[in-house]
Amino acid sequence: MNKVQQGQTFLDMVLQLTGDFSEVIEASLLNDKSLSEDVAIGTEITVKMQATSMMSNRPATAIMGMQTNIPIERGGIGYMEIGKTFKVN
Repeated sequence: MNKVQQGQTFLDMVLQLTGDFSEVIEASLLNDKSLSEDVAIGTEITVKMQATSMMSNRPATAIMGMQTNIPIERGGIGYMEIGKTFKVN
């Protein structure tokens, strides 16, 4: 599938499909897209050679922008106090 997913750029998509940075310029000309152009979700990207066609797993995208509600548990020697959280026997 050559369709752009949420969080992907044209550059991401070409690298995912070809695995080679040298194919980016050729794909840019083939798709009439600028390297820095925003690409709409669902846009189909055409590349000359697909090196990753044998892989079935697609990479996760847009994960870094997501916020999680997982509390950070502080611990370890840097956070311990003798007599309160650090017990000396």
